[in-house]
Amino acid sequence: MPRVDELLPLRGPEASVETYEYPGTAENALRQLDDAYPAWVSGVRALGTAGLAEPQGATSPPEFAAAPVARLVLYTSVELFHHGAEVCLLRDLYRWSLPNLVRESGGC
Repeated sequence: MPRVDELLPLRGPEASVETYEYPGTAENALRQLDDAYPAWVSGVRALGTAGLAEPQGATSPPEFAAAPVARLVLYTSVELFHHGAEVCLLRDLYRWSLPNLVRESGGC
């Protein structure tokens, strides 16, 4: 059974403000999300029930080292939903701030 720190989809490549490849357009952002999603799901499934119950260990902050990997998976999902909702809100606010714009019905 793979350990959490061995699963690239769960841990992801090293990233920083200087090295992250920002998408620049909505189309590219959606492409990045579409590319990352299958890898994430595959990595979580590869853990299985036993792997999700394993402690996070030394790759996590000390206060979460004993917490199950399932908590990390859930936290990551919540963060994705949270920040995705913020992006949708900002997109809608921007669209409504533009004068003379034909607005589509619906939101993000």
